[in-house]
Amino acid sequence: MGMIFDLESISKQVGPCDFIIGNIDNIYRTKNYIIAQKLSVSDFNGEAQLMSSDTFYRRTQLRDMQYEKIFACRGRKINGKRLVANIAVRKLA
Repeated sequence: MGMIFDLESISKQVGPCDFIIGNIDNIYRTKNYIIAQKLSVSDFNGEAQLMSSDTFYRRTQLRDMQYEKIFACRGRKINGKRLVANIAVRKLA
């Protein structure tokens, strides 16, 4: 799992991009935030559960410009979608 980002290439195009960090599985945006979503499977009482660790970045002009350049290939669906998980852990960056 995990999205493959060429961080060096992205930095050359849009500068350092703080919402693309480490091994993330999904990036999407809402009205106020750009969210980096990392998915993992955990064992909870003998059952596998899909867990989402979400990091929220407040939208700014710079982050929106970077996001739009990176995800222009999404076309009209540029905002992306949240991947559904049983458990969610959220933090504000």
